[in-house]
Amino acid sequence: LWLSINCNVVLTEAQGDFTSPCYPQKYPNSHTCKWTMQAPTGFIIQLSFLDFELEEAQDCMYDRVVVNTGSTESKFCGLTARGLTLNSTRNVMEVSFISDFSIQKKGFTVSFQHDLKQAVGMLL
Repeated sequence: LWLSINCNVVLTEAQGDFTSPCYPQKYPNSHTCKWTMQAPTGFIIQLSFLDFELEEAQDCMYDRVVVNTGSTESKFCGLTARGLTLNSTRNVMEVSFISDFSIQKKGFTVSFQHDLKQAVGMLL
């Protein structure tokens, strides 16, 4: 029997980390979690996937992590996000985790930190 895991969390500290439920053990089936990182105005959030292993599927239709940077939403599964660093475009960033009813992997661990927003042009 799974204990109820509170995984709708708002994180306001300047740096920290979080993991999928039960990491590094397998994450539970049929779970939805959302972490909302909030920085002060004038800051962005830099997020790094230190470890990442979810069920692999076309278009990540079974288990997935969705990162909302403020301007884009990116979907990850399998091993695709391992080692990846993403920056938000504003002072809020959301990470959602959705698992379906079967096939569990070890999940992920993430670190984040606030960063002063730089006045930079668009990098292509």
